[in-house]
Order: sequence, then C-alpha cells, then structure tokens
Amino acid sequence: MSLTARIADWSAGHWKTVVTGWIVLVVALALVAGHVGTHNQTDLDQMTGESQVGARMLADAGLEADAGEVVLITSRAHAAASADAAALAARIAERVRAFPGVSNVQFDAEELVAADDAARIVTFDLDEAGGVQTADLVGPIRAAVTELDAAHDGFRVQQFGDASIDADIGELVGSDLGRAETLTAPVTLVILFLTFGALVAAGLPLLIGGVSVFAALSLGSILSHLLPQSEFAPNVVSMLGIALGVDYTLFLLRREREERAAGYGRREAIVRAAATSGSAVVVSGITVIVAMSGLLVSGVGMFVSMGFAAMLVVAMVLLAALFVVPALLGVLGDGVERGRLPRLTRRRRAQPRRARTSDSRFWGAVVRIGVRRPGLTVVLVGALLVGACLPVLGMETGDSTTAELPRNKPALAALAAYEPHFPGGAEPAKVVVRDDSEGATGAARIERAFTRLERRALAAGATSGPGSIRVSEDGRTHLLSVPLVSAATRAGKDHALLRLRRQVGQTVGAMPSTTVAVAGSDADSHDYTQVLAHHLPLVFLVVLGSAFVLLMCAFRSVVVPLVAVTLNLLSVGAAYGFLVWGFQNRHLAALLPIGESGVVVSWMPMFLFALLFGLSMDYHVFMISRIREQVARGTPRVTRSFGACGGVPRRSRARR
Repeated sequence: MSLTARIADWSAGHWKTVVTGWIVLVVALALVAGHVGTHNQTDLDQMTGESQVGARMLADAGLEADAGEVVLITSRAHAAASADAAALAARIAERVRAFPGVSNVQFDAEELVAADDAARIVTFDLDEAGGVQTADLVGPIRAAVTELDAAHDGFRVQQFGDASIDADIGELVGSDLGRAETLTAPVTLVILFLTFGALVAAGLPLLIGGVSVFAALSLGSILSHLLPQSEFAPNVVSMLGIALGVDYTLFLLRREREERAAGYGRREAIVRAAATSGSAVVVSGITVIVAMSGLLVSGVGMFVSMGFAAMLVVAMVLLAALFVVPALLGVLGDGVERGRLPRLTRRRRAQPRRARTSDSRFWGAVVRIGVRRPGLTVVLVGALLVGACLPVLGMETGDSTTAELPRNKPALAALAAYEPHFPGGAEPAKVVVRDDSEGATGAARIERAFTRLERRALAAGATSGPGSIRVSEDGRTHLLSVPLVSAATRAGKDHALLRLRRQVGQTVGAMPSTTVAVAGSDADSHDYTQVLAHHLPLVFLVVLGSAFVLLMCAFRSVVVPLVAVTLNLLSVGAAYGFLVWGFQNRHLAALLPIGESGVVVSWMPMFLFALLFGLSMDYHVFMISRIREQVARGTPRVTRSFGACGGVPRRSRARR
C-alpha cells in the first residue's frame, strides 16, 4: 500500500487514538496561544524601503508624530466666526484637555476658521499615555464629542483624525469580514447537503475545515512571537482553511462512498480512497503550500505573515485529511449518510448499489464535447481566456484612500464634511537626519543644510513652502517636515517625492557622518509599490518554478506540469482581466460600491496570484490524478475524462 493508504488503514483501525490525539492537540494549542497571546505586526513592520528606515530613526529618537485629531463645528444658523461658535470651540477644547494623552489643543487661532465662514475646527494631538494605545484613548473622547453634539442645538459637532479614522476603518473591515465569514458556513452547508443529501456527510467537511482553522490560528499566535502576525493573517487562515478543508474532505468522502457503492467493505473502501484520492490531496496540498510560499519573498512584512499563516493552515488541513477523516469514516461507516430527507432516502434505497455512482449528466455532456473535438475546444476556450486577459494590459495600481470608503462611519463622514471647507495640500514629507559623528552634535551644519534643501527643493518644484524642524532630546536626530507640492494623481506625488529625494541627496545627504532618509505617507506609498514591483518577478519565479518541479516529480512527466502551469496562468490572467474590467474601469459600479480612484490596489496582484494559482492548481491536480488513475486501469482514451468528473460513464459500465 502507498503511504497515504497505510496511514488511512492505521487511522481507521485506531480511530479512538487519532480522534483523541487530534482533540488534545487542538486544545493544547488553544491553551498555549491563550497564555502567550499574539504578537501583531506594528506599522514599522509593514513599511518598506527608505520610508521604513526614516520611520525607525524617528521611533528610536522619540520623534514619532502624534495622532492628530480634529473636531469640526458647522452650523446653518451661526457663522463660524460668531461668538456662539467661538464659545462652543472653547468648551470643546476644555473638555478634551481633561483626557489622558491629549496635548497641543488649538481652538482660537485665525487659521482654524474656514475661509467661507461656514465651519471652524478644534485640533489636538493624541499620544500614547501610560502604555495605553491611541485606539483605546480616542474612544472616550469621541463619546464626549458626541455628547457635546447632542447638547448644542443649531450646531453639528463631528470628530475625525488618525486614531478615530483607524478605529472606524478597523470596525468597518472587521464587520464586513465577519459578515462574509458568517455567511460562508451556512451557504457551504447547503451546497454540501445538496451534494450528499445527508446532514452528517455535509457537516463532516465543515467540521474538518473549522477545527483546522482553529488549530492554525492558535499555532499562528504561538509562532507570532518569532514572526509578528499581520492583522489580516487570521482572515486568510479562515478563508483558505475552510475552502481546502471542504475540498479535501469532500474529495476523500466522495471517493469512499463510491468504493462502498462498488461493493467494498468499510475498511477497504477507506484504504482505496486514501490510496487514490488521498495521494492527490497530498500533492494538491503541497502545491498550495508552494504557491503561498511565494509570498515569503515578497519583501513586505504583511505578505510574509499572510503567506506563513496560509502555509500553516494548509498543513493543518492536510494533517486532518490524512489522519482524522479516515478515522471518522472508520467509526461512522455508512452512518455518514444519516440525516437524509425522506424522499432522498426512499429514492436511494430503491436503487441498486452499483447504480449509485452514475456520472453527472451535465458534466458528462461538457466533457464529451471537449474529448470529441479537442482541437476546436482548445482554440475556443484558449481564445476566451486570452480575450479575458487583454484588459490586464491597461492595469494601473495605486493606493486606496479614505475617499474609497463608505461614509456611514462617524469619522469618515466628518472627514467628508471637513474637506470642502478646508481644502488642503499634500501631507508633509519627513526628512530625517541622524548625526553619527563623535563629539559635539553638528546641529548648526544640519540646519544650514536644511536651509539649502528648502531653497533648492522649492526651485525644483518639489515643495510648496518652508517646513518645520524638530530635534530629538539628545540632539542627534533632526526632522524637517516639508509640504510636497499638491498632485491629484499617484504619479504626480511620486514625481514630487523623487525630486525632493534628489535634492536631499545633494544637500543633507552629502554631509559626512550622517544617516538620511525621507519618510512620510507619500514616501511610504511609493516605497511600498516599488518593493512590490521589484519582488513580483521573484514571486512568480518561485511559485512557477516550484510548482513545475513538484508536478514533474509527482506525475513523472514534463508535459503535464507545463500544461498545468500554462492553463493556470491563463486562469489567473483572466481573473486579473475581470478585476481591471469590473473595478478599475468601473463596469460593476452599478452593482457594487466601487471607489473613484480608477486603480487596482497595489497589493492585490501579488496576493491574488499566489492565492489563485494555488487554488487553481489544486483542482488541476485532482483532475489529472483521476485521469491518470483511469489510464492505469486501461480505460479507453475517450472515456478517461468522464471518469475524472466523478462516477463511471455509461460506455464503461456497458462493457463491464
């Protein structure tokens, strides 16, 4: 017997040991994870390139920017410069000063009143106090602002800022993902019930997938102390774990039911299913792991974490499929078909045992067309896929902004109300300089270099005016915040940033014994996109090369992996094309809430490639494995693909 068959034979005969061991493993992982907690990635962990260097220098010097918050006051009945509006601004300032972490409260400066006299603002900074995160500090302040809004008729009081917007976005993303994950289980259960016609058989794949996800999440929390975990890693684990748990269990369960229907005993049916479908599951799982491992060379901490988490959950699903599924089938036997609807039960009992594995009429008809007209099928389907790939030639990647988000959250609604009254330019770029020389700090020479930089950057069209300087307590790190010229497009912002960096290199960067970096939100976005673009070919090479070698070893063929890689690249390209057509070109705007940016989010192509390539290869392996099995049995060529669709074709049964 093959290794998978021997594992299944042992698991079916020792089901108590396997199930108990699986439960103990899952509970132990959960207890350890609960004890040690999860070490999540910081903003620094997710940055890249020069902007990460600059941000780290600021953090080491204690010069991180505080979270800026704004309270917006608007009124239809009162002018912004009126005494009533000014008095309300003073009350707001007095109220927010009482909260921990609040500093630099501004409420009466002339620039805080809009030019159209229709709005005024109160600004303050929010810094972590006593180890409490800004996300926790901002909650009570927002509650107080809401109370002030309710207590003052004729005025609208709203708050937004770094911390409050982050809180709203986190809540929005969390609720959307939670709703999607909540809908996944019942919809999947219904589909599985329609497939098997029995509740036990339908629930088994969900059980395996769900427990595997729970185990992978616990193991990921433990290992996060070695590799910090991205906030999106649990969502990837949940999505991929449920999908593959259902796939692998369904594949094994369906094959075991076929073997039982063919007249084999309970134990032998499990072993035969593991020897055939189990081997395909192993190859498929390793292929998915290889595909997701491509994210490890992405150069971005967030992707490295998600790729590692995906590999963990696939390994957990494989472990459950090889050991736990045969054990459960061994104890359940034909009881796996319990929970049938009476009508389905009567229909099934009325059929002879061998007649229960009839092939699907629909898929049988589809495959017959492809087998009888292979050349025409290849041309037509190939042309369709190539045509679907064509929009990829016009793909434009960029950043998502708050303008893309719905306005049903308080901070996002406040930001939308603020922008018409206080149109502003781009966020400032941060030129960070650390003096590495021994002895006295060269503060004077750095300030002179800053002056030259501002003059040359303004002449080069990189900045819109002078900036402000901050110095660390030890006097060794200097921060020059300079406003970049406003630009409506990502390309325009990048040009301004690159011009500034060029001037930095010729002025501040030319000084000896200094470390210089340009950071800030625009620099972070630019560096992030550049790192992704630089590492994307490496990700493609790792994924495609590893998958090709793996399939070549598994099927002992060069043609099979070549065809598989080509077809799956076409399918991924078609998915990219649909993404560009529907979202970038906004053809789906009437059906879905699509933003106005007209770009594909920069991280999407790399993540989708690894995910889609892995899953599409997953199904390709299933099909090829079943076809190869039919070949080994001597099935005529024209019927091999019918067997791959599940069940025995009529022509083959007639010959029997």
